[in-house]
Amino acid sequence: MKRIGILTWFHWNNYGTVLQAYALNRYLNQEGYLAETIKVIPDYSKADLTIVLWTKSIIRNLLLHRDKVQSESANKAENKAELGKARKFHTFREENIIFSESVSEYDYQSVLKQYDAIIMGSDQIWHPGFYKRMFFGAKVSKEKLIAYAPSMGSIQDVENFEQKKEMIRLIRRIPRVAVREKRVAEYLWNRYGIEAENVVDPTFLLTREQWCAIGDKSRGKSKSVRKPYLCLYLLEQYDRGERIKYAYQLAKVMKLELLILPVFEEDFERKFPCTVSAECGPEEFLDIIKNAAMVLTDSFHGMVFCGIFGTSFLALERHSGVDNCQQNERIYNLLELYGVKNCLCHLNIEEDLTTIAQINYKRLYMNVQGEIKHSKEYLLQALKQDEV
Repeated sequence: MKRIGILTWFHWNNYGTVLQAYALNRYLNQEGYLAETIKVIPDYSKADLTIVLWTKSIIRNLLLHRDKVQSESANKAENKAELGKARKFHTFREENIIFSESVSEYDYQSVLKQYDAIIMGSDQIWHPGFYKRMFFGAKVSKEKLIAYAPSMGSIQDVENFEQKKEMIRLIRRIPRVAVREKRVAEYLWNRYGIEAENVVDPTFLLTREQWCAIGDKSRGKSKSVRKPYLCLYLLEQYDRGERIKYAYQLAKVMKLELLILPVFEEDFERKFPCTVSAECGPEEFLDIIKNAAMVLTDSFHGMVFCGIFGTSFLALERHSGVDNCQQNERIYNLLELYGVKNCLCHLNIEEDLTTIAQINYKRLYMNVQGEIKHSKEYLLQALKQDEV
């Protein structure tokens, strides 16, 4: 049986991060491969960046809430919720993802020698702000390397990256490259002559039924609202208070309860009548998205699962001003894939209700079936080429 090592993010308690890691691991194993996610946790206090870029990445890291650290003065309820959430994430990872032995990023190459192929992806492991050479296959035999759906963030971020030349050099040595965003694939070819396929996020490799089965496990255990509800899942801190207020107003007009999946401390302040689903793990997240009457989110993976489940949603754009770190490229790409470029939230009740009424959300998953088929064929063919 062919052994495959997967290099990706899995350790952050972020729903999309963990579920994409699970999806690629599960898909490859069900296709008959022995796939293991390399249990290596990058040390981002020592990112492979210049001092200036390292400082900027730490600021960006905090603002994106990738590795939230609670202060001693934080609300006790929030601390308790974070602990409960962390336990659920840990349990989900250990019970559902097949891992290699634990290894540090400084000697991971020794572990990779035992695999026949190394897959790098998905999530934003190629984003300049989180630059780590190991996610580009550095110091690994290039014949083994396959890139599947890594995201680079925005093209502007890459072009402004001081270590861009090194990044591009590392990508050039990868014989099989497929990225998640169509515009990035075009950029790599037009700017650097690097052939790159455009493939879907690993979460699309599993079926709707498989995701429903995972979400259904939380049924009966969740304390979430069971009246018809609007779910707000907001990752960006920019203008957060106003967006929460708007979500409440939209929910009220639609005669829905407001349910918030919390990310920052202010989400627990409950300025409006709402439910804060605090101790929510990956299973509960899937259940909440699946059963929502409406979702308002700036999360890429939040939108992915809305499409998979046929749940109505509106996409909130990101507006972070830190080093022009825009996260909208992947959102636009996904909406284009779904065939609903107009699915953006305008923070205007009348406009947004019109948008919701015009979209057949039940068809979005069908619209992406061709790309899913292409992506599966690409991945399996890349693995077969590696066998030759």
